[in-house]
Amino acid sequence: MKITYNFNVICVCPNDGEKIKYDVTLETEVTIMVEDILNMCMNFAYKEKFQEDLTEELYHEFQEVNCYPVNKITTRGTHQGVTIVCEKDL
Repeated sequence: MKITYNFNVICVCPNDGEKIKYDVTLETEVTIMVEDILNMCMNFAYKEKFQEDLTEELYHEFQEVNCYPVNKITTRGTHQGVTIVCEKDL
């Protein structure tokens, strides 16, 4: 069964200090506790991160650190009027 989790992470742009809300979509075939998602997100909240790095680090956090098999993680954010989408597949 395919399961999709949607959540948000707010990070700070290292270049200009803007707070950016990223919409995150995580696709998997296992159940992930919402509390685990929220706890993992706290590791990134309000820290300086480029979106590309956030995407890689979220993937690593779920896949490697917490052993949740991830099929795909997608982040979507808008910075200075430009919408950016990053995708990390298994």
